[in-house]
Amino acid sequence: MRLLFLMQGTETKDHCGHHDAFQKMQQEGILEHYSVIPFYGFAREHGWDAFYNKVIDVCRKENITIVYFQYFHGKSIASPVNCINELRRLKEPPLIVTSAGDPFSGNWRPPYYPKSFQVASRMADLTFSTQMGKCADKMVGWGAKNVILMPHSMCQVRFKPSNQVKARNDFDVVFIGSAIKVRNIVSNYYYSAKKRFNMVKQMDKRYGKRFGLFGHNWNGMRSWQGPISFDKQYDTCQRGRLIFGGFPHSVADYYTSNRPFIAAGSGVPLVDLYVPGVEKILRNDEHWYLVTEENILKKIDELLDTDPEALREKAQNTRGYILEKHTNYERMKNMLKICKEYVTTKNQQSFKPSLDYLLPEIDKNREIKYATRLLVK
Repeated sequence: MRLLFLMQGTETKDHCGHHDAFQKMQQEGILEHYSVIPFYGFAREHGWDAFYNKVIDVCRKENITIVYFQYFHGKSIASPVNCINELRRLKEPPLIVTSAGDPFSGNWRPPYYPKSFQVASRMADLTFSTQMGKCADKMVGWGAKNVILMPHSMCQVRFKPSNQVKARNDFDVVFIGSAIKVRNIVSNYYYSAKKRFNMVKQMDKRYGKRFGLFGHNWNGMRSWQGPISFDKQYDTCQRGRLIFGGFPHSVADYYTSNRPFIAAGSGVPLVDLYVPGVEKILRNDEHWYLVTEENILKKIDELLDTDPEALREKAQNTRGYILEKHTNYERMKNMLKICKEYVTTKNQQSFKPSLDYLLPEIDKNREIKYATRLLVK
């Protein structure tokens, strides 16, 4: 496999875990060749036409077999139609792959995706999505052919594993996230921002200064500790006896951001809101503790009254599981594995993508009906 990675970013450090993953796979022989272009950075300096011409030129000169348009859903992205059409005309056309990472679905408003992603996924051979259900159905509706669940994961570069978890117990509960201000009442984010604020307000009232609240715009909350950088999440999680994940912005099937994987990978017990399907990725009451909005405080109080050593042992085991199965490296390895499976079986009825992120006890033959939308074999 010879990969051209069109990274969502201005430079490679923006998705350093994915870049590192592909570099390692090239060293391991999984990839024969690897090239990367951070598309926002290139387009900002040279323009979108020059970017698409560059993509075609690299594919032609480097005999690329897979082009991966990562998270190709920015409002400023110019249409990739001409570029992809030109790639299809090459003597040996590459496999076209794209992905969606953001939570483009709320509780009641239909999923909305930017035009750039609609076009890319309609023209792609494979589309990897962090959420399924009505979101996947929406993609199929505009012509996406093969939609496959690919959850977020933990960056193994920013959050390097170490032998010691530096648990400090400065707080009973830690929450990391900003108070998002959304004025548009029909926006999906308006609802989720309101829910997040109400949940944080409850915890601030219940736990006071034993609640470690980190992020922007929490003025007036007595537990507020100020903002932290993205890279400091690991260390900040380890300051609490428990971590609360927070409202995930989407309730579409299987959706979870990278935050739960970072938090669970810190070696501290994680309480998070239930979204249908996520219990098939991490085991409830072992890897994390899933709750509804109504029983958040009840579950947190119950865990705070539990033997801390027993909780910490489970959290340490969870940390090992995250490092083993839920890093950027593991996700990208799974993605390339599926690409290979597609290439070797796409003209047959036997294409069944390997969903390696699912728990081992999950019946993958059954789950594939919900975690994929396969229209073209």
